[in-house]
Amino acid sequence: MRKWMLLALVMFPLSAATANAAVTSDRDRDGLPDRWERRYHISTSQKSAKGDPDHDGLANGREHRLRTNPRKPDTDGDGLEDRAEVRRYHTDPRRKDTDGDGRNDGAEVRAGTNPRKRTGGDDEVECPLPAFPDKGCTGVPAGTVLSRRAGLTIGTAGTVIDGREISGAVVVNAPNVTIRNSRIRSNSMWVIENNSTGLVVEDSEIVNRPLAGNNCHNAIGDDNFTVRRVEISGCENAANIGGDNVTIVDSYVHDLDTTGPSYVWGNEPHTDGLQMSPGADNIVVRHNTIDPSPGGGVTSAIIMGVNGSQSDVWIEDNFLDGAGASYALYLPRQSSQNINVNRNRMTRGVGGYTACAILGKTVATFADNRDAVSGAPISPDNGVGGGCTN
Repeated sequence: MRKWMLLALVMFPLSAATANAAVTSDRDRDGLPDRWERRYHISTSQKSAKGDPDHDGLANGREHRLRTNPRKPDTDGDGLEDRAEVRRYHTDPRRKDTDGDGRNDGAEVRAGTNPRKRTGGDDEVECPLPAFPDKGCTGVPAGTVLSRRAGLTIGTAGTVIDGREISGAVVVNAPNVTIRNSRIRSNSMWVIENNSTGLVVEDSEIVNRPLAGNNCHNAIGDDNFTVRRVEISGCENAANIGGDNVTIVDSYVHDLDTTGPSYVWGNEPHTDGLQMSPGADNIVVRHNTIDPSPGGGVTSAIIMGVNGSQSDVWIEDNFLDGAGASYALYLPRQSSQNINVNRNRMTRGVGGYTACAILGKTVATFADNRDAVSGAPISPDNGVGGGCTN
């Protein structure tokens, strides 16, 4: 009995000392260890988790979790403030060269290259002209760790989905949603269906996931969305632009479905890279590779709706592959304003007849469009006969 009493007396002071140490390690109970606060000359007696002594937009509590220096707005000295690295560029604020290609993050941002994607060492490029986007500069950045989750419906404004492997459709019912660094696979009619405004999808992959046949009609749509550096494959159409305010840039569309079945056309898909409905205004399609299918069965890389009116459309600096299509670009006759088609490279459609069809006086500007193989200029025929000459 005396031995047990002695052991208890020995253990009690040790336990009390341990508990006391746990309390005094964060005496002001602000979630910041006293040792960390003393290291950076921050008060250990007044709550300071919400303070921001270096004025970089990251509170002390966030700096502690990130292991950055709360007294230096640019912890790693790469020319980008910690806040910009964390919130805008998604780079490592403690590493000057996040992707390890020999160029620091600040230099890459100023040069317009991707500080998170190592594609060419010191000569790294993010597919700038005259190159066109491919797998190397679109999709989920190499090294990104994805966590799995099922498809979802988003109803909260400003939601950010980052680093996810999503199995199932994503329905967006709230404004200003961002999906980045993620892969979305679905066999639904829409992989991403936007029913609100301000949706941004970037550095991601949108993939049809065939189950018992293909049921994916559109990878993304319908209006008020931006796509950048996204790889899209597998659906009947990469994007359905059914309304206004759509931007698709620096992206790679390839290997779309041409066998069906289709929600709309039964067993005969009407496959297009991008399709625009009549009345869709303020559309930017710039610097993309749109190669719907090399094996035929495609209508167009880009097609506008028939018998409607569109305005303020820019189709510029794209590679439009018509090799498996009737046309690379199909703009039917309509009453439209400010339709601009410039600096695109196109391949001729099936049969090698022509790269594009422009029926009626559809375009406002049509400059420096060329055959991608021969380099020969392509000129529009804005007469009632339609067609393009090249």
